Amino acid sequence: MKRLRDGRTLVALGAFWKVRAGERLKTPVQERPGWLLMTSTDEGATWRANVVAVAILDRGIEGAAVATAFSYIVVFMVTSGYALSMLLGRRTMATHVGGLLVVAAYVAAALWSIEALVGSGAGPLLSDAPTAGGKLMLFMVLMAPCLILAERRVRGLSRLRDGARTALAKARRR
Repeated sequence: MKRLRDGRTLVALGAFWKVRAGERLKTPVQERPGWLLMTSTDEGATWRANVVAVAILDRGIEGAAVATAFSYIVVFMVTSGYALSMLLGRRTMATHVGGLLVVAAYVAAALWSIEALVGSGAGPLLSDAPTAGGKLMLFMVLMAPCLILAERRVRGLSRLRDGARTALAKARRR
């Protein structure tokens, strides 16, 4: 185990070969081993999910990323649910967390749709930059309904604008 500079913990559990229980490894081993390398921001609580995704389900690093994202959603739901239920009551908390999950699903669907529609854009900088700019503009258009809703409900954009103006004014005074 090693503590990374960004606060995460890295653990190397070793290598594994896909072998059925009771079956012996071929000597010499001709298959490449799978590596069990995992990171955790919560002192190992997400490692169990990653072991399942990487080793048991054989989904590799993409499976570990999905398992980690899923564990973050679970942690978000539990901590938000607990804290908000203490402040707002269970019904309001459930509505609030449910709304956040709907928006998160909408954002993920928008990003995946843009990626499927436009493609990765991976390539040289001169061709990738316009593609990335176009993707950003398309994402902003897709996010407009969420921003309008946030403005109507809680003056979200106005508060962000006012906060930015206040911060800029304080920075200029210095």
